[in-house]
Amino acid sequence: MHHLKYFQQIEHEKRSLRQRINEFSQWIRQHDVLHKKFSLNQSKFDQQILDYRQLYSDFRTKYDRLKSTILFDDHDKQYLKSLDEYFHCLTQQTDRINSLTISFNDFLHEHANLINTYAKLIRFYSKEIDWNLSSFEPIDHSKYNQVRSQLIENDLIEDSTEIFEYDQQIDEYRKQYQIFIDDLQILIERRRSIFIRYETIRTQIELWCQSIDHEDPPSIDPLINATRDLVEFLRSIENLGLSNDKHSFCEKQTKDLIERYYLIRQYQQMKSLAEKLLLLAKNSVNRNENLLLPLDKHSAEILLDKFQVKYSQIISKINIFVLCSNRISLNNLNLILRQLLNTNPVG
Repeated sequence: MHHLKYFQQIEHEKRSLRQRINEFSQWIRQHDVLHKKFSLNQSKFDQQILDYRQLYSDFRTKYDRLKSTILFDDHDKQYLKSLDEYFHCLTQQTDRINSLTISFNDFLHEHANLINTYAKLIRFYSKEIDWNLSSFEPIDHSKYNQVRSQLIENDLIEDSTEIFEYDQQIDEYRKQYQIFIDDLQILIERRRSIFIRYETIRTQIELWCQSIDHEDPPSIDPLINATRDLVEFLRSIENLGLSNDKHSFCEKQTKDLIERYYLIRQYQQMKSLAEKLLLLAKNSVNRNENLLLPLDKHSAEILLDKFQVKYSQIISKINIFVLCSNRISLNNLNLILRQLLNTNPVG
C-alpha cells in the first residue's frame, strides 16, 4: 500500500512537470521574446523596454523553478537543455537591447542638444548683437548624424523611418535660425550703412567747424536727415529688444554740432556785415563830396581810425562769443550782435 502511494505521487509530479513544461513552452511561443522589435517613438520605446524586462523577469522565474525540479526522463533533460540554450540567447539579446537603449539615449541627447543650441543662439543674438559680425558659423550636425546612423543601423528597430520625425524637428529649428540670421545680417548691414553715412557727414561738419577760415560751408540738411534716419533705426531695434544702442546720445551729439554750426554761420554773417560797414566808412571818407560836413585829410584819417577800432572791437567780441558758444544760445547771440552793431555813431 505504501509503494502504491509513492508511485501515485511520482506520477502526479510527472504530470505536474509535463504541465509546467507545456505552459512554459506555450509562454515562450506566445511572447517570442527573442524577436522583439522596438519603436523610435520615445514613449513607446520606454514602454516596450519595461515590457521586455518584465518578460525577462518572468522567464527567469519560470526557468529557475523548472531547473530546481526533479527530472524523470531524458525528454525532460533534453527540454531543460534547450531552455539553457534559449536562456543563453536571451541573455545575449538583453545585452543587445541594453546597447540599443544606450544608443537611443545618446541620440535623444544629441537631438535635444542640437535643438537647444539653435534656441540658445537665437536668444543670445536677440539680447546682445555683435554689430561687427560679418558672418555666422553654421551649427555642427556631425555628432547628431553619427549617433543617428548608428541607431537606424540597429536591427532591433522595427521602423527606421520614425527617425524622420526627429529630423523634421531639427530642420524646423535650422530654418528658424537661418531666417533669423538672414534678417539679422540685413539689420547689421543696414546699421553699418546708416552709421557710415552719419559719421561721414558728421565728420565733414565737425572738420569745417574746427577749421580756421570756415570757407565753403557745407549744407547742414544732410546731417539732419542722416541723424533722423539713425535715430529712427536705433529706436526700431531698441523696441525689438535687439540692441542697447542709445539714440539719445546721437541726438545730443548732433544737436551740439548743429548749434556750433549755426553759431559759426551767424559769426560769419555778422563779420561780413562788420566788414561791409568798414568798407562803407572807407568809401565815405575817400569821397568827401558824399559827407554831410567837409573834412580835411587829418579829420578823415581820424574818422577812419575810429571805424577801424570799432570794427576790431566787434570782431574781437564775436570771436570770444564763438569760443564760448557752448554757453550761448542762438537767440542770445543774435541779441548780442545787434547790441554791438547798434552803437553810437563814430565821429
